Amino acid sequence: MSDDSIYPSRALEKKAVRYHQIKRSLYFVDLAVVLAIVVFWIRSNASSRIEGLLYGIPGLIGESVYFFAFFSALFLIRMPLLWYSNYVLERRFELSSRSLSSWWTDEVKGFFLSALFFVGTMDLFFLCVRIFPTNWWLAATAGSTVLSLALAVSFPYLILPIFFKMRRILYGELADRLRLLCERNGVRILEIYQLDLSSKTHRANAALAGLGRSRRILLGDTLISSFTPDEMEAVLAHELGHYAKGHVFKSFVSSQIEVLIGFGFVALVTPILLRLCHARSLTDLAVFPVLFLLGLTGGLIALPLDHALSRARETEADWYALSHGPSPEIFRNLMAKLGVQNLADPNPPTWAIWLFYDHPPIAERIKRTFL
Repeated sequence: MSDDSIYPSRALEKKAVRYHQIKRSLYFVDLAVVLAIVVFWIRSNASSRIEGLLYGIPGLIGESVYFFAFFSALFLIRMPLLWYSNYVLERRFELSSRSLSSWWTDEVKGFFLSALFFVGTMDLFFLCVRIFPTNWWLAATAGSTVLSLALAVSFPYLILPIFFKMRRILYGELADRLRLLCERNGVRILEIYQLDLSSKTHRANAALAGLGRSRRILLGDTLISSFTPDEMEAVLAHELGHYAKGHVFKSFVSSQIEVLIGFGFVALVTPILLRLCHARSLTDLAVFPVLFLLGLTGGLIALPLDHALSRARETEADWYALSHGPSPEIFRNLMAKLGVQNLADPNPPTWAIWLFYDHPPIAERIKRTFL
């Protein structure tokens, strides 16, 4: 433990380190479970069995039922692990404020939303392959771009309110100070909303969400209640850094480039996939679990790069906050308090940073305030 620890006691710092060690271990267990399920699905010939049960059902409907069955199997088999990781462990380390019924309610809502998205995207993929048998990978990328744009724009309006209560911050000292900060930095005043995080967690957080006119700054009520007005200005200055640097747009573009590369690779190896699966087309359900496995592998390969890009953008936003917001000392206090409240691991191992961290570790962000 370092002498300049953000934690008031060594016991609390050890608790934070232990929490993250367990979470990382559970991540690898969950990944192993998902891989085992997909491999079993392939080896058991489950696709052909389900396809036989769906014989006579129109193609799109039958495929949707298949995708829903696959997604449901993944979800249900992983449920005990998800329950332990996201409910039991969070309560054990005093990070959760929710009841079991509240957790289950969110899990059910999350399941149906995720299933709808999964089935819809797979139906869209199959449709692109059928309509554009040669250049399907370009059509699928275009479809992904449109769908991702729609989700990014609608997320603050349609999806987030399903899980959290939100209210616009219109009046009071905080609203006035935040508007003034926007004006001082020459930024069009964004809508600022308070998010009801305290109903589910003790963590404090803030985010910039949405695209275009739907873009807004979200401040957790746990943040507002625990931090000073000066520290809240530092939070907003960081979020304005994302706005000023165009990070939301840049993240969107980089993600779609990854999608294009992924689809292009699948198109390149399609003849090999069809021979391995004894299939005539990528729309044969026997190919789907192999495609899923390829997508999972590609996502894991891209993860360190995605996180490195995200950390670079967060660093840019930190520098913006340090030069356009309150004093470095206030930003330093903000980071320390956030780290303690969120039970952050101040100095995680390098490999963990590359694999898990889309923000720089707290210790690194604090050191930046002395430069």
